Amino acid sequence: MNKYLAVALIRSTAWAWPRAVQHKRGPMGTRLNLLPLTSEGIAEMLKHQTQAIQSLLHRRGQMSTTAIVFLVLGIVFFVMVVVGAVLLALLLPAVQQARAAARRTQSRNNLKQIALALHNYESVYHGLPLGTYSNEKLKPEERLSWQAAILPFMDQSALHQSINSEEAWDDESNRNASETRIQVYLNPGYPVPVSVAETHYVGIAGLGKDAPMLPANSNRAGVFAFNRKTGFRDITDGLSNTMMTSEASGQFGSWIAGGNATIRSLTTKPYINGPDGIGGPYTGGCQIGLADGSVRFVSENIDPVVFERLATMADGQVIGEF
Repeated sequence: MNKYLAVALIRSTAWAWPRAVQHKRGPMGTRLNLLPLTSEGIAEMLKHQTQAIQSLLHRRGQMSTTAIVFLVLGIVFFVMVVVGAVLLALLLPAVQQARAAARRTQSRNNLKQIALALHNYESVYHGLPLGTYSNEKLKPEERLSWQAAILPFMDQSALHQSINSEEAWDDESNRNASETRIQVYLNPGYPVPVSVAETHYVGIAGLGKDAPMLPANSNRAGVFAFNRKTGFRDITDGLSNTMMTSEASGQFGSWIAGGNATIRSLTTKPYINGPDGIGGPYTGGCQIGLADGSVRFVSENIDPVVFERLATMADGQVIGEF
C-alpha cells in the first residue's frame, strides 16, 4: 500500500514545479512530467489527476479507503491552490489599473475645484489673481502665490486669514501656513510629501522664459504672470482654447510660494514631462485645466505647436482638435 500511495503522491504534485522536465525519473522509477502554471498546464494536470484517481480506484483492494480519500482531498487542495494563484496573477493587473484610474479621476476633480475657485475669485474681483502677491521688496519666488489668494474660495478662509501677506512665504510668521497641507493641491498619483506642504498643480504663464513678465496683449502671454491681473476679457483666444492650470511633473514646492513652484511657462521641448516640470504621474500624458473650467487629458505626443497655442491666451491662432 505504501508503494502505491507514494507513487500517487508523486504523480499528483509533479505539476506544481515551475518548468516542464522531460524524461526524468523520480522515486521508484516514476516519471515526472512537470507542467507550467498556465490554463493549458492546469487542464493537463487535471487530466493526469483524473487518470491517477481512476488508477487508484482499480487498486482499491490494495489500499485502504481512508488512504484514497486523503489522497483525493490532497489532489483537490493542490488544484484549488494553483487555480487561485493563476486567478490572482490575472486579476492583479486589473486591480492596479483600476486604482490608477481612480487616482487620475481624483486629480481631475482637484483641477476642477481649483478652476471653480479661480472663477469665483474672478467674479468677485473682476479678474484672476496675480501670479504672486504684489510686494516690491521681495523677489517673485519669495512672494506669496496665487494659490494662497484663492484659499477663501476653497473653504480655507481661516488659513487665509492666518497668512502674513507683507512677508515672504517662508517667513517665520507664515511657518504654520506653509506647513499646512491642502488636499486639493496634492495629486494622488504622487506619494504624500513628508517635509513640506507641496502643490502638484501649477498655473500656466505662456511661452518663453520671460512669459511671467509679459503684458496681457503679448502673443506669448499666458493666463498667469507675476505682476499682472488677467481678466477673462483678456483671453481673446477663447476660454475653452486656453490652458489655465496643469498637473506638474516635478520641481515641487509649497503651495504658498510664488515663482516656479506655482507658475510655469513653456521653454524646452518636450513640453509634457520634460524639463519645464509640466506633466503628471499618469501614463501617456497629463491633465490640464482650461480657462472655461473644464479639464482635459493631453497626450505627451501632442503637436508642440498645438500645446504652445493652448498655453497662450491671445495669439489669434486656431488650435483645432487636440
